[in-house]
Amino acid sequence: MCVISVPAYNAGPDVVVAMISSGTRVTAPWLGDVELRDWQLAGLLRPSVVRAGRLQVMERRLLSGQRGTLSAADLTAVDHVLRDVLGLP
Repeated sequence: MCVISVPAYNAGPDVVVAMISSGTRVTAPWLGDVELRDWQLAGLLRPSVVRAGRLQVMERRLLSGQRGTLSAADLTAVDHVLRDVLGLP
């Protein structure tokens, strides 16, 4: 999972996360799919895709820790795709 909510929101009991999938390579990406270029730097074990169209709110206490952090380039890509998925300017 990739936490996408802002720190002010994360200070409460919940976080908003996007699914990360390493099960398939994106050959025909859906709106919301971001193929991580720097997946190894993020601490992931395989090439992975953030599914920004698959969002969930979950209790912060259920997170078991942080594996890594997205690179600036991957984070920017996720930000742009989230704006597309949510219809934000």
